[in-house]
Amino acid sequence: MSLKKYPSSLYNKNDFKKLFNHPSQKYTADLPHLYPIKGIVEMDFFECCFLATLYSNSKNMNIHYCKDYQTMSQKGSEIVLREIDRKSDLLFCVASGGSPSGLYQEMVKIHHQNPDFFSELRVIKLDEWGGLEKGSTFSSEYDVQQKFIQPLQISADRYITIDPIPENPTEECARVQRALELNGPIDICILGIGVNGHIALNEPAAKLQLECHIEKLAPSTLNNGMLQSLSQPPTFGMTLGIGNLLDSKRILLFISGKGKKEALEKLLEKEVSTEFPASLLWLHPNVDLLIDEAVLNER
Repeated sequence: MSLKKYPSSLYNKNDFKKLFNHPSQKYTADLPHLYPIKGIVEMDFFECCFLATLYSNSKNMNIHYCKDYQTMSQKGSEIVLREIDRKSDLLFCVASGGSPSGLYQEMVKIHHQNPDFFSELRVIKLDEWGGLEKGSTFSSEYDVQQKFIQPLQISADRYITIDPIPENPTEECARVQRALELNGPIDICILGIGVNGHIALNEPAAKLQLECHIEKLAPSTLNNGMLQSLSQPPTFGMTLGIGNLLDSKRILLFISGKGKKEALEKLLEKEVSTEFPASLLWLHPNVDLLIDEAVLNER
């Protein structure tokens, strides 16, 4: 179900507050992004409607069409470096995967030129595959360590990570959530998009989790060729929740690589639905959508 069929003008904020007004839930008007943050761990269609009402006057995404992957990465780097120059100890949410890798390469170049530029940067990892064998090079941890954490010399006291092999995944997610509440919100959040519209590992569903949680992986995610090639593929995900992402002050969504054209086209329809999690980014007032134009030329 999409919000395009149910325009926000049909809904009254007070009606929604009455609908969801119970002691465990508070709407906080003092945050830049308004949504239920206390006592609620899921967001369903009706809460999406409420969000649409709150954000009805928000500006659209800043869409950057880039002629190739390198140009996309450089544009992302310009945005990130400008923000870090303003606030050297900002909290940066690092994502694994190929789409943001070029951004990290650009950041490493700056580090080589100015080793102190990232010396105060704080980092939190976006998500992690669960159920992998110990030491797997497919883990998000391995990926971000190789591309970002080690090259930028991010010390352990400035890095909040999700353990790829936790003894208790539920407790691990709770620990990360507590750490984010203590150190957050996220200043810059780096995202890619899945072929099914997932952001981080928040898969399409009737309800989405707001906080860091264990996620059941969708068939379209598990059918990824790289996952299927593993001797011990992941069986679940651990990820920051939709609420954590929307609470970020600025979001950069990178779209590149094969198989992303359909997801991009769906995102640009501006229909908001929990069944296409990336669409919820239309509710955020400060999103940069960076598109490698090669995606548009896919057949």
